[in-house]
Amino acid sequence: MTDYFSRDNHPTQIQKVHHGLKTDPAVSHNGVVALDLAQRGFYVFPCQSQPGSSHDKAPLVSNWREVSTRDSELIGNWWRRFSHALVAIDCGKSAIVVIDADRHGLVDGVSNLKEILGPDLSIIGCPIVETAGNGLHLYFSQSESELFRNSRGNLPPGIDVRGDGGYVIAPGSKRQSGEVWSLQEGSPDLQQIKSSLPFMPASLSLLIKKTANSEILQLDPGDLAKPQLTTSLEPRAYAYAAVALREETHRLAAVTTGVRNTTLNGIAYRLGRYVARGWLSQAEVQSSLINACQANGLLKEGQRQVIQTIASGLSAGMKNPYPDLPDTRPKNQEPQEVDVGQDTIVAHNAHHSALLSGFIFDGDIAPKPPAQLVKKLIPKCGICFIGGQSGAGKTFVAVDLAVSLASGSSFFTYPTTERVGVVILAAEGAQTLASRIEVAKQQKAPGKLLPIAWLADVPNLTDTRRMRELVASLKAVDEQFQTNHGIRLGAVICDTLAACFAIEDENDNSKAAAVIRHLKELSDRLNIVVIPVHHYGKSAETGLRGASAWRAGGDVVLSVLADRDHVTGSCDNRRLTLAKSRSEREGWQASFKLSYVALGNNDDGDETGSCYIELCANDNGSTGKKTRSCHVMHALTVRLSAFFLE
Repeated sequence: MTDYFSRDNHPTQIQKVHHGLKTDPAVSHNGVVALDLAQRGFYVFPCQSQPGSSHDKAPLVSNWREVSTRDSELIGNWWRRFSHALVAIDCGKSAIVVIDADRHGLVDGVSNLKEILGPDLSIIGCPIVETAGNGLHLYFSQSESELFRNSRGNLPPGIDVRGDGGYVIAPGSKRQSGEVWSLQEGSPDLQQIKSSLPFMPASLSLLIKKTANSEILQLDPGDLAKPQLTTSLEPRAYAYAAVALREETHRLAAVTTGVRNTTLNGIAYRLGRYVARGWLSQAEVQSSLINACQANGLLKEGQRQVIQTIASGLSAGMKNPYPDLPDTRPKNQEPQEVDVGQDTIVAHNAHHSALLSGFIFDGDIAPKPPAQLVKKLIPKCGICFIGGQSGAGKTFVAVDLAVSLASGSSFFTYPTTERVGVVILAAEGAQTLASRIEVAKQQKAPGKLLPIAWLADVPNLTDTRRMRELVASLKAVDEQFQTNHGIRLGAVICDTLAACFAIEDENDNSKAAAVIRHLKELSDRLNIVVIPVHHYGKSAETGLRGASAWRAGGDVVLSVLADRDHVTGSCDNRRLTLAKSRSEREGWQASFKLSYVALGNNDDGDETGSCYIELCANDNGSTGKKTRSCHVMHALTVRLSAFFLE
């Protein structure tokens, strides 16, 4: 990759910019890029630089099509005001068309582009820019007789067209973090060949002209039912389905966090019913839904989950074909040609659809049990509290769960349905966590390195900025787990809830509800289960300590209970109970004890170690009966309990 400015030997730091006899005050790096482009015939304007935000690369000026300019004075004023703004090129006024190939997880537009043009793109002879997002921009001259707009036509997934009415971030634009849009090594200089840009290859232009029915990703044909031939009135049925596709995908694109995956499943199900009749093709539905998920941000947060949800919804919908449309023609009237381009041929219109946004009607979604990580106990997504009395062993239970999920072994005899990576936000007790994990591993996965990571320095997660930073870090951990172990991040344990969120008043329901929203957002954005560890009140009967919103906001509450001697600190009759579940029968209970394992000696020669969860014989799954074997702890465990228990 070459630095953009190396072609013209611009200095790295520019103090002043000269225009004729006038010397302007200093402008930024990006301001110089904008001025140079304007002098070469490109119309430019400033855009925001907010990576990770929905406003990233959005225009900083209103009516950008009207105000994009080559005027050096206006450009200088813009970049003195917005010194770090990205430089955008108005493709229409600049008479260029740009092919934008992006890489978004499973969707690799660069590879798809090379499938069309060949592996060596340099032979085309057009300027090629490597974007800050690891994609490519290919610049071509706009043909006056064949004007290209922002329609991708039948191009493969991950490839878009930026033509008349569109804009692109210019080569040379640089973020404060150092990311830059740079000319690819060996590529012609965009500024140098402005007047002689090549036209787009026919292999691309022909695909753009075709109807937009491209196939984003191939789903497993075995998961989809075969479409039935329509027996309804034609072409009204096709028009009905076409309008439904357009309105449903527009609604999906506008959905906010929290309900996107549920909405996607419902829309895929409804559109699958049309596919079953042959009114829509599987390919165009897949393409439209993927593009909508890219618009609402869901695709970036879990591409594989998006594909699975689409497949599931389509499959369920295709098993329940849409019924024939009613014949609304007067009797004895011959069929007439219908203009399929008019929205009035269907009962629902854009306004009506907008009013219904967010509602799920009976029959919209095929009923199915919620996905689970641990059968009967732990959901795949959502909030699962581990609560209990002080000293009962909450953290040991949480560590046992982490090792169970990371190794794929059973948790309290219930099987894990998916092996996933686990992150522990160890705001309390981080110094003993390595020992606890090692002892638990010896029982369930001896000698193995597991996809478990923990963070000792946990920031105050009530701070929205800190939460965003945590989400970004957890995505990096997810990539590391997938690289090292081939599995995704599936669970985050917050130990403890109060420490992770710096909760000052646990009885304040409004503050508790705000924390629950943070936990829910974390679950939704990463497609994981969040497991906060929280204390119980002075007695077990009070449940989770503090506000009622804690229990109300949790999907599952696992209670860790014990009979504790408040004088000695020793505990017996430990048990884990399912105190709340949105989908399973509550009241399940299993007794356990903490068994000590020595790991070595400290610098003073004293033995060190930790405890692990050991189920009590003949008592798993009871409804409250005590087992005598769990009433008496080993003398060593009792002696060490004050040190090891929280």
